[in-house]
Amino acid sequence: MKRYEFIKPAQGFKVWDPQTGAFLPEAGRRVLYDQYWSRRQTEGAIVIVPTATPPVSKSAPPPVSKSAPAPVTKEADPPVAENGIAKTAQDKAAPDRAQADKKSKKKTKK
Repeated sequence: MKRYEFIKPAQGFKVWDPQTGAFLPEAGRRVLYDQYWSRRQTEGAIVIVPTATPPVSKSAPPPVSKSAPAPVTKEADPPVAENGIAKTAQDKAAPDRAQADKKSKKKTKK
């Protein structure tokens, strides 16, 4: 699962933002928190700004849509070759490689 965090540079730091190709703004911005930002946090170069969570309403839950869900269809299993590897559309369109090699060898022998 992807984790997004609102971060800003720590006091006295200029931190490069690889996603924008510029320094992280002083006010900060929301980023995909990945290994790069984790390392910057370990260095002490950035600060994660806690975001306020919206209050949960204690009233009735939102209405449920009355439209029927889309039917679930099962896809057919792909055809499988003798070696157990599934054939793709490209495999079906291309001639058998061994037969093509035999034909090319016969042409060169003549």
